[in-house]
Amino acid sequence: MYFLLQKVILPNIDLCTEELLYFRSKGGKYNYTSCNLLVPRHKVACFDTFYNAFSIKKWKKYTTLTSLFLRARITGCGTITVKHKENGVIRVLKQINLKSSSNIGDEIEIDISKINFGYIYVDWQSDEDSILNGFEFLTKDRVSKSSMALV
Repeated sequence: MYFLLQKVILPNIDLCTEELLYFRSKGGKYNYTSCNLLVPRHKVACFDTFYNAFSIKKWKKYTTLTSLFLRARITGCGTITVKHKENGVIRVLKQINLKSSSNIGDEIEIDISKINFGYIYVDWQSDEDSILNGFEFLTKDRVSKSSMALV
């Protein structure tokens, strides 16, 4: 069983439409009606943004996070690249080529055993016109119930 940690969100006309807070894409076009991002053939959408970067430091500091997975909801062919950025250094953690045009829903495991700082984010390189409906960061770690009280 997977537990949702963080959704990679897209703009919402009722909240905030400043697209650079959500993603960067040259040539990409966000559809506010269907709430998805069209990424044209051979273009890239990058999610290392204010709302969508996954802070590994904070998750490991305040939780017992030991496993991390990514679920992508994409229609189209292309490459998902999961990256880690720390102190200006970017390294690729995982790269998956998706050959199917269907809406992908499988989980991609990300090894975080040696990562304690920085943030993790996703890039999508489109091989054909693609539609991104979002990504989710998940874990298989058990959720522990805790209570807090003021003394």
